[in-house]
Amino acid sequence: MSKAKNSKKPKSTNRTTNIASLRLILGGYLVVLLLAQLFAFEKFPSMLESIGLGDWSTVVAIVLALAQLLALPFLIGLKLPTRLVFASFVSVFVALVLLSVLEVMALISDATILFGATLDLPGGFWSICLLLALWVLYAWIAALWRKSK
Repeated sequence: MSKAKNSKKPKSTNRTTNIASLRLILGGYLVVLLLAQLFAFEKFPSMLESIGLGDWSTVVAIVLALAQLLALPFLIGLKLPTRLVFASFVSVFVALVLLSVLEVMALISDATILFGATLDLPGGFWSICLLLALWVLYAWIAALWRKSK
């Protein structure tokens, strides 16, 4: 009887694996978006210019690509000093803010900028829903990450 009591396993809800899985999912989405934007990067500033950014389109394109790139160390779980991990965590936020603002601007002109000039997709509510899902995923990761500290 004592063996039966001792053989009970604790619940297998491991926050570390949950947060790692969520980080990889969000990281995968950002990598796909980044690669699509970089594949035809020479056309990306003109696409941003067409949604109303004007002369700032090249700067915004570079800042967006850098933010997505700098977000990767946090999202793939690299072992880095705490300050660098936090900077990468903030880069995820900056990338999502930029993508959201640009996509709302693009929605007005019935376009989408999520995949840059690589995929010519029609704009619409689907892109806002995708970004909303990425924001929910980011909030979930942030809550789990804060608890794990």
